[in-house]
Amino acid sequence: MTKSLFRLFVATLILCSVNSFAQDGYPDDKVKAPFQPMLSFGTGSYLFKGDIVGPKKNFLMGNQGYHFGAKMNLTDNLDLTFLIGNGSLNEDESINSDDGASFSSDVKTAGLGLRYSFNNISQNSKLTPFLSIGGELLNFKTESRKTETAIAIPMGIGVMLDVSERIGLDMGLRYHYTLTDMIDGVEEGASDNFLVTTFTVHYDLFTPKPRKARPYSDQRFYAEVNFKALDVEDSDGDLIADIDDYCPETPEGVKVDANGCPIDDDKDGIPNYIDEEANTPRGAIVNEKGAQLTDEQSKSMYSKFNAASREYANVYNENEISKDEFKSINEYLIAKANAYNIVNDIPSIDTKIQGKRFAVMLGEYRDDVPANVINKFLSFEDLESLLQDDGMVVYSVGSYGSFDKAINRQTQLELNEGMDDTEIVEVEDGVVTLYSPTPPTPVVPKKEEVAKEEETTEETVAATEQTNEVEELKEEDPKKEVKSSVGKITFRVQIGAYKVVLSKDIFKGVPNVISFTSNDGFTRYFTGSYTDYKDAVEQQNNMLLRGFEGSFVVAFKDGKKIGLYAAIRAVNGKLPRRNTSKVATPKVEKKEVKPNVEYVVQIGVYKENVPANVLAKMTKIGEVVKENINNSKLYRYYAGTYNDYAAANTRLQEVKTAGFNDAFVKPLLDGKQISIQNAKTLSE
Repeated sequence: MTKSLFRLFVATLILCSVNSFAQDGYPDDKVKAPFQPMLSFGTGSYLFKGDIVGPKKNFLMGNQGYHFGAKMNLTDNLDLTFLIGNGSLNEDESINSDDGASFSSDVKTAGLGLRYSFNNISQNSKLTPFLSIGGELLNFKTESRKTETAIAIPMGIGVMLDVSERIGLDMGLRYHYTLTDMIDGVEEGASDNFLVTTFTVHYDLFTPKPRKARPYSDQRFYAEVNFKALDVEDSDGDLIADIDDYCPETPEGVKVDANGCPIDDDKDGIPNYIDEEANTPRGAIVNEKGAQLTDEQSKSMYSKFNAASREYANVYNENEISKDEFKSINEYLIAKANAYNIVNDIPSIDTKIQGKRFAVMLGEYRDDVPANVINKFLSFEDLESLLQDDGMVVYSVGSYGSFDKAINRQTQLELNEGMDDTEIVEVEDGVVTLYSPTPPTPVVPKKEEVAKEEETTEETVAATEQTNEVEELKEEDPKKEVKSSVGKITFRVQIGAYKVVLSKDIFKGVPNVISFTSNDGFTRYFTGSYTDYKDAVEQQNNMLLRGFEGSFVVAFKDGKKIGLYAAIRAVNGKLPRRNTSKVATPKVEKKEVKPNVEYVVQIGVYKENVPANVLAKMTKIGEVVKENINNSKLYRYYAGTYNDYAAANTRLQEVKTAGFNDAFVKPLLDGKQISIQNAKTLSE
């Protein structure tokens, strides 16, 4: 019985210890409640150590006994134990000699003890060694004597296993040093002692509920974080939560749609609040202010594009395909695409790069892609979406012939873009697999091959070098080398948003089509990646001819969607700045000044998520914009830009009245700060 229990206990220890080492530990996650009582019960093997010595026995071959009691946690490492034990001791010397003595005695113990656990030895393991010592009363009765009482000092060593929050197992050796010499009935000699091998189960019946395991991170760091508030945070105050806002940083007071984007009634890509020409005809080419370009302006603007993509536009428009002739949007768009490709001599082939290549996977989604993730991904000019057979869409950047180049891009993404969860993948014929390097198989050359290699001539070496050059050319990136996207503006054409998934045949001949299915149920399609607004408008016009009547140009910067007005202004140079101040500014005599002097009212420098009290003040004064400082986590917050110092000073007084006492007017000359005195001199 004892041997079976021992084997079972050892097997349990091994299994649980292996499992515990495989888990992530939390070194400071020790939340045991002090004085936590647990019931204890178990069995033991009793071996006598006294004057009468019988045949040799190991520590598992003694007499069977049992014990029960309680264990209570005084501290993380120290336990108080109370145990009552019952067993028997016997020895028979007559087995070894004819005149040997023998005895048999029943023993009962009851006592208190202290046990010290070495929890700090291995914090990730459920196995904990311990030492124990205590005091107890010992009752014993031999065959020839009445029951007697003595004092004993039990000292033990063992190992403890936490099976669960409520169950623990112990295995140990406990040596009972007694202050009596009468257990074996022989008064002469040393004191009688005994050794007990114990197997004990501890069970917690009293704690209301087990402590919860801390998931993944130390939650104490987030004790004061209001996650519910973060879920509904609305930084730009347009009543669309940031997590669902496709157009962050919308100016205050601007009407937005359900996606948080400013209303654009004529769908020309320029929102109403800065559109100088309302009701622009659908598909018309407009400038950065939303005004339709004349034929002469359009021809001048896009003269370099008078190639095949525009040459047959009139012919194509005269042979318009009616949407009413088709049962579904897919059939209609396929017909339009085929006609467009035929007229413009575009081959209907898959434009995806063939053969095996390496890329960096940013993420993979089936649907419900958050708006902030969409904007972040679309900021990368070489973004690619790859639909897999299981319905998952993989979003990746880069296309490399060597693993080292992919690693370099991944490192760049981590350092410059903060993208920590990327993976290196292999792409072959549109199928994406995680890259797992395989060690090369050593090849033992034959004797004939070795001899042949030794006869290699200079011509062979030259041929090899030439071959290597060809291989290097093959490994050159099929796309141009992509630098960091920080601070760069990327223009794309949003083809449209559809409730149904569009057929691949629609996009034959269309470069770099990206699709996202967001949580509103619509799948949005984008094409192209441009640094010049003119190129994006040309592609938009091509999409209109293909039947995508709702296509328009969008812009992205630093992981966010930005307004076209600001994007075009940043790319093509500054436009005359509109004075958005609500305060009536004193009338000044207009003068034609060559230097571009501006006055901005700076509120202060804060992080992106400003404190609630500061945000309340900013909301009160209104028209606050922010500017990142050198790609850091800090932002400058401004309360307006003015061409006149008096107007800026009036605005400054408003800001200070709202509670921003450290606000000041900062003069700028062509975007660079100058002194107020110099600014006034240049403005005169």
